[in-house]
Order: sequence, then C-alpha cells, then structure tokens
Amino acid sequence: MITMLAVVMLSVDYCAHAAVATGASFLKVGAGARAAAMGDAFSAVADDVTALYWNPAGLIQLKQNQLTIGHVESYEQVRHEYFGYCHPYKGGAFGFSAMYSWIGGIEGRLSATPDSERTVPVWDTSPALSFAFNVSKGVSLGTTLKGIYQQLDDKTAYGGAADVAMMFRIVKKTKFAIGIYNLGYETPFVTEEIAMPTTVRMALAGTYYNNRLTVACDGMYGVNDQVITGGVGGELWLMKQVAVRAGYKYNSTITKPSLLQGFTTGVGLKLDKFAVDYAFIPSVETLATHRLSISTKF
Repeated sequence: MITMLAVVMLSVDYCAHAAVATGASFLKVGAGARAAAMGDAFSAVADDVTALYWNPAGLIQLKQNQLTIGHVESYEQVRHEYFGYCHPYKGGAFGFSAMYSWIGGIEGRLSATPDSERTVPVWDTSPALSFAFNVSKGVSLGTTLKGIYQQLDDKTAYGGAADVAMMFRIVKKTKFAIGIYNLGYETPFVTEEIAMPTTVRMALAGTYYNNRLTVACDGMYGVNDQVITGGVGGELWLMKQVAVRAGYKYNSTITKPSLLQGFTTGVGLKLDKFAVDYAFIPSVETLATHRLSISTKF
C-alpha cells in the first residue's frame, strides 16, 4: 500500500501545475448502470465485470467469465456505448473493454443558409486491455492499457493512457481502493495540446446483512484540471432477484449545487445468470440521463 501511495503522490507532484482544461472527456463516463445508480461510488466495490473501468484490481474477485454491454441515453442526442469481458484464472484475471461515444444530428453549414448542408461527425472510442493479480492475501493490483481515438468533423486526435489501481481488504467485509487513472498522452486536434483527464481516486466500501446491503464512497482529484469530485451510494437487495440503489455525486465546479443535481437512483434484476440494471440521473440544467446495462456469467 505504501508503494502505491508513493506512486500516486509522485504522479500528482510530477503533473502539478495551474489548473488547465482537459480533453478526452468521454473517458470520464463510467461503465455500467449499477455503478451509475450508486453515485459512481464503485471503485472499492468493483465486484463485477465493470471493474475493468472502475478498478482493474477488483477483477480478482470474479469467479466466472463475465460479459456486459451498456447504453447511455443523454441530452441532445449524446450517446455512449460500453462493452466489457473478463476471464478469471487462478491467481489473476484479464479482460477486454471498449467504449464508444457519439453525438448525432449536428448540422454543418458552409454558407449563411437556414438549411443544413451536411451532418458533422463527432465520435470517440477507446479499446482497452486489463490485467489483475493477487499481490498478497487480501491485496490485489490491476492495470488497464487503453487506446484513444477522437474525431471532430475532419479533425482527429489519438493517443494512449493507463490506469493503475490496488484493492485492499481491510477486514472481511470492508475494502479500500486507490489508483491513478488516464495517465497518458493524446495528440492535438490542430496545434494546441490538451491535457489528459488524469485522476487520482480513493474509495471505501463495506457489505452488511449477509451481503444484502452495500455502502460505498469515492473521492477523486483531477491532476490537471484540479477538479474535486466524489460520490456516495448504496445498494440493497430486497430479495435475491431485485435490488434498489441510490447515490449522490459531488463536483467542485458546480457553484450552486442542489439535491436534484447530484442525485442518482436505479434498480437491478437478476435472472439466473443474467443481470439487467437501470439508472436514472436527473438534472436541473439539461434533460435527465438514462442508463441501461445487461450482463451475463458463464
């Protein structure tokens, strides 16, 4: 743990400077409706295939192959798709994931005309490989290596980044997580370079009442944009097949926060080896966001 803390602090110190705008913002869109419903407080939970995104060290908890697909329907035709697959093996696990974001209906004009002359392509994608292994009893280490490609009209940018995270089982039902995410480089769209959304994350989670109740909290610091974010959330299984979830997210850039602005909620349904999760994220400034994901074990 001391080594990981040293790596994180050295990374923060190396990148320390005045706050700057960051690019590749689609990398901040979390994976899975389950985590979204819990206020994105999932880094220390990370007990399903979406650990590929939240904390690759958590993949060590999986006992079966898992696959998930997810869809985000947001405001102004902003959509986000996610795919993830994990294969556990004795002492470790590896997986593959890909995210794809796109905005539809952006009209392009080359002259002063009310009629659209073309549709402007705007999309981003990031394929990734993840690995996890046990360091010692109750301690696991994981890493994700990802590629980045973005297109904005006729301009493109590409690059690569890495996530490195650890998970510690403090006591039987309580886990602590720490990691640094999106540490890498991306080429500029034109000439001006834009910093990566590098983030340091710490989290704590516990399960109670025969694993029926999970409570979690995450805290994040943007190394380049110096934005502080966080989330708290919970999950309660009313029966073996049905779960209800709720959470709250904090963002230091929101100057006039409201309860509605950060509130998240959702439900989960288990059917044999399949799971269906839904999350609803309301907003006072834009239309609400809906998230749906389907997972299976085999």
